Amino acid sequence: METWVPVAGFEGLYQVSDLGQVWSEPRWSGGHTQGRRYRQGRILQRLYSPKGYPKVALSREGQQSQVAVHTLVLTAFRGPPPAGMEACHNDGIPENCAVSNLRWDTHGNNLRDRARHGTDPHASRTHCPRGHEYRPGNLREWQWSPAAPANRQCLACSKAHNRLCRGNGCDHSSAEFVSAADWYYRNPGRRWRQHVGATGGGVAESEM
Repeated sequence: METWVPVAGFEGLYQVSDLGQVWSEPRWSGGHTQGRRYRQGRILQRLYSPKGYPKVALSREGQQSQVAVHTLVLTAFRGPPPAGMEACHNDGIPENCAVSNLRWDTHGNNLRDRARHGTDPHASRTHCPRGHEYRPGNLREWQWSPAAPANRQCLACSKAHNRLCRGNGCDHSSAEFVSAADWYYRNPGRRWRQHVGATGGGVAESEM
């Protein structure tokens, strides 16, 4: 059975259910100048954020605001968020706003959820910005903290950066950098025989 409770701050106007639906109460609207009219009760239509999270438009005293559905559900059934906590989806599906699928948790754990669900843009990438595949021997994973998801780094680009950019400004789009990074990608495990500075005018195969 679906359970409904008033939306905090909008009592008498809206209710939210434990399954993630928002109900607009039947009421009269409009003023003396516009004319009053009776609005039937209805389930509010969902809008969606660019990341796919559903939200609804709530109105009170002529002021309208858009609120995320998962925030309404958690606040209504679990109370306001504790300090430092944010809304998390247990299954990683933004549309599933049932209270059984939601919890207040830390930002770090929310990031770990995204990595586990495959929705983290960094964790799900298979190639670096230069187009090098994150294959064995060309991938380094590291974390800022135990609570954070693993970050991915291209070893070929990292080696080119360390070789060419020591103490200098480094343009990763320059022909010199691209040449060095591509060489490292084609030759994993090999080392340069001759150092080429950041202004060395390119990297030749004979210098590797």
